[in-house]
Formats: sequence, C-alpha cells, structure tokens
Amino acid sequence: MREICVRLADEGHYVAMVSADPGGGRSERTPRPRIESVDGVQLARLGTSTFYRFMARLLLSRLAGSGKLSKQYDVVVDCVYGLGNRPGHPLPLSQYVGETPVLPLVFSLARRFRADPTPPGPVIAATGQARRDLNGAGLADNWIVSAPYGADTERFSPGPGRAAECVVAAEARSRGLLDKAAKRLARGGAAPQLEYAWASEDGEPAGDERVARYRRAWLGYCGEGREWLAPAMGACGLAVVCPDTAAGRDLVVDGETGLLHRRGKARDLARQMERLFKDEVLRERLGAGGLERARQNTWARSAGLVLSAIENL
Repeated sequence: MREICVRLADEGHYVAMVSADPGGGRSERTPRPRIESVDGVQLARLGTSTFYRFMARLLLSRLAGSGKLSKQYDVVVDCVYGLGNRPGHPLPLSQYVGETPVLPLVFSLARRFRADPTPPGPVIAATGQARRDLNGAGLADNWIVSAPYGADTERFSPGPGRAAECVVAAEARSRGLLDKAAKRLARGGAAPQLEYAWASEDGEPAGDERVARYRRAWLGYCGEGREWLAPAMGACGLAVVCPDTAAGRDLVVDGETGLLHRRGKARDLARQMERLFKDEVLRERLGAGGLERARQNTWARSAGLVLSAIENL
C-alpha cells in the first residue's frame, strides 16, 4: 500500500496513510513521530496492530462527523486482510464513511464473508487469492480490479557485480529453514553463501545495499511472509525460490520465473536450490522470466489501476 500511495502522491494527489505502529511510537534508538510526511505521503501511526482497527474507525467517525472527511478526502481506501465484515472491521465492502466512498483493497477474506453482489463501486484485488476469495464470497468478476504486487524497475534492475561463487540473496523472517537446507547442500558437496537482506521496520526494501546484494547473488530466496519481495528479485534478473504458499504461487510462476518448494520442508528447499545451483541454463532462463514479469507488473502500473478504480467510484 505504501508503494501505491507514494506513486499517487508523485502524480500530485494528496494522500494520507493511516497505519499501525508496532513499536507503539517508539523504537530502540529514537522515538518516531505519530504524524510525519514520508516521500510525499502524510503518515499517521495509530497504536499497535492490536488496537489499530478500533482507533482507525474512531478517527474516521470523528472526521466524518465533523465534516472534515468529505471536505478533505474524495475516497477512503480500506486494506482488507482476512477480516471480511465481521464485527470489529470498520469498513465493510459496501459501506460509505459519511458521504465519502470506500474503495476496498483486498488481500484476503474470511471464509464466512459474503459480499454485496452489487457494491457501490469496484473492488481491488491485491492478490490472486483475493480475487478467488471475492468470487467465493459472491462478487462477480466485473466488479473486481486486479492491482497485483509489483516491482520498482527503476530501482531494481540487472547490473554488474555477480559473485564468482554461488551466493543466495535471502529474505526471511527467520534463518532456521534456510540454514537447515544449506547444511543439506553442504553434505552433498554444494556450499552456497547465504546473504540475508532483512526488511526494514516498515517492510520496505532498505537502500541501495539491497539492490547490490540482489545483483551479486546467483539466485534468490523469499521465505514465508516475504514472498512479496520476489518481484524485486526478478527485476534484478534472479531466479527465485519460494514456499508453495498462496502468496508464493501468486508471485512466482513455478518453472517460469522461479521454483516453489513444499512449505516448511528443508529437504525440498535444498533440492530446489541445488537444481538452480547446478543448472546455469535453468537459472538464467528463470531469471529472464522473472525480469520480464517484473517489467510487466510494476508498482506504477498497480498505482494507475488503483487510481482508475477511484475515478470510477
């Protein structure tokens, strides 16, 4: 959502983003302001993820009641992740906040969710799983606009610096599974170097150092919860290994842009990495496929699709 907001702001639109603050407004080193401008986007942090929805609903209600919401904003974009319209979710898919329309941007839905078959406007599906969930909830395809996870192809691109020996650019929440796979590879005579490129606090790839690591690597690995970084690796020409999760299947086309491994299985992960480690032709073919897909699905394109949906409300 941040990637899309920044690009809408770059187009001259006023964008305010309300988000949770997992650190409660404080980090280990310096306090973070509750409200600040980040890359042209007005960012407001409202408490921890536990209370974020309640506080967001309270804020919107107050703004709507005072009339400030409709005066200052043309639309509210609601990020829906697994909650559907169960109690506690402030913005069901067909609701307005006062006089301001809501554009749902859906990542996934609860199974029991049932959509309004004739919503007031389009609904954005950020993932293939979201589209399937919306279809399953009773929403027809003609109401759904797909704006998939993209890549910043201006920032992430192939370049010089490929290492002489096998290096794996790794994005993962923990090292356990990949370390186990690496030990299996070592016992088989292959010993790739693992370079972890951890995500920054807000989840965005951090700095030019990350681009350099991707360019240096022979292949990439995106663990569970970090699958969304696969397009950026693809934009650097890397073949990517991902777990066979819903997000992994959305972002990596098995056999075309990368390889999928069985979720949580170090042996299967090691097998897929070994295939890429030993087969340069396969590695280059999948890397080229990932690069082509990244160029087709950029963040700029996704932001344009969201803006078109807003204009059609």
